[in-house]
Amino acid sequence: DPPDIGADEFTPDTTAYDASAVTVLGPTAPFAAGNYDLQVVIRNNGATSIDSLSITWSLNDTVQPAQPYTGNLLTGETDTILLANTTLNAGTLYAVRAWVAPPVGVTELDASDDTTAVFDATPALVGSFTIGGTNPDFVDFTSAVNVLENSGVIGPVIFLVRDGTYNENLVIDPIPNATCDNNIIFTGESGDSTAVVLTGSGTVLNLNGVDGLTFQYMTF
Repeated sequence: DPPDIGADEFTPDTTAYDASAVTVLGPTAPFAAGNYDLQVVIRNNGATSIDSLSITWSLNDTVQPAQPYTGNLLTGETDTILLANTTLNAGTLYAVRAWVAPPVGVTELDASDDTTAVFDATPALVGSFTIGGTNPDFVDFTSAVNVLENSGVIGPVIFLVRDGTYNENLVIDPIPNATCDNNIIFTGESGDSTAVVLTGSGTVLNLNGVDGLTFQYMTF
């Protein structure tokens, strides 16, 4: 039969064993900090059925214990394997990589499709966080803004800015899910507007269509 227009056509390798890691599954953004299952989808791209293989994976470049697979994965079939249930903390970027390896003694025809890297995410922010000072959640405004722009918010957020001078030029683009209800406040923690100074060359703060954003008790 002719292929269906727009379908994801699969052409099996007719000569050899060939397993691949298709994608890594995690929570869908925006998501709150918490415990989540991280999974990998594997597929049999060859003509030989697969009854076992090893799945190795890494979290933020740290290799984790390999997960074995046993079953009967036929040509063209996929299966979803649990890698781990992991705590994802707010303000941290998580990068998951996964790859498959055939059993000992089995030669794989095409190893180029063994590795996948598709889950790169940061939990969305909600609640209060600190900027600057001792043991802050974010060392400066720029790091906080980077997380906001990449992960968004799932509720009101307040940044308590410790006293100090911050030499930064901020360009803030639209933040996912930020609204007047899911508002974001940057406020001087001490309440003294002269104690928190944001300075830089040229325009210190440039807002590009951002909703629900407030700066208070600080000097520009």
